[in-house]
Amino acid sequence: MEKKELYDGFLTLEKHAQQMLREIAAMKDDMAETLERNAELEIENKHLRQHLAELEKMTIKPVMVG
Repeated sequence: MEKKELYDGFLTLEKHAQQMLREIAAMKDDMAETLERNAELEIENKHLRQHLAELEKMTIKPVMVG
């Protein structure tokens, strides 16, 4: 392999590596947003379940007459 071909190969490899790093950074950001949103939804779900349980306790259940 000639020096120019070797140099060009390294330039191409460098460009690909930089692009890959940009893609990895974007994926990392997306994952962080997804995890944050998931945590928010889990908290909201927990509160809704607690509220539902409180409502169920307050509901008067009909008495079955046999």
